[in-house]
Amino acid sequence: MRFLYSIVTIITLSILSSCSNEYEPTTERYGSNRDWTYSKEQVKVYIDDVEQTQVKEITVVSRQLDTEGENPPFPWYETTFKVKGLISKNKIFEIKALADVERFEGTTTIKGVEYNVTGIYTGSPFAYYKNMGIVINLNKK
Repeated sequence: MRFLYSIVTIITLSILSSCSNEYEPTTERYGSNRDWTYSKEQVKVYIDDVEQTQVKEITVVSRQLDTEGENPPFPWYETTFKVKGLISKNKIFEIKALADVERFEGTTTIKGVEYNVTGIYTGSPFAYYKNMGIVINLNKK
């Protein structure tokens, strides 16, 4: 009986490990600790110092940039902020920026007007996501 249990265990583990490589390391660049969908009180968006209270959700998606052999304590990311409600209630407006785990900057255009984008993440990058937030500032160039 013990022999049969060992055989079944080995076969099961072999099948499971060959079915998916979801958790295996890859050569792809990883996202940031800040990648998350922030909502409600976690979100602040300002255009020329006026808070945009209609924005209730921002999804952050990042791709780590190659640092050519360097090993910085916090790497840089090419980050996209998917801001829901900035232009219209249900439309997603994307802002691209260069970011680390504390701050970000870039430029964007809204309705033909160019804006400098700056911002910060609040809370520790190692905290539980509900304890983090995001502040985006858009200022006309």
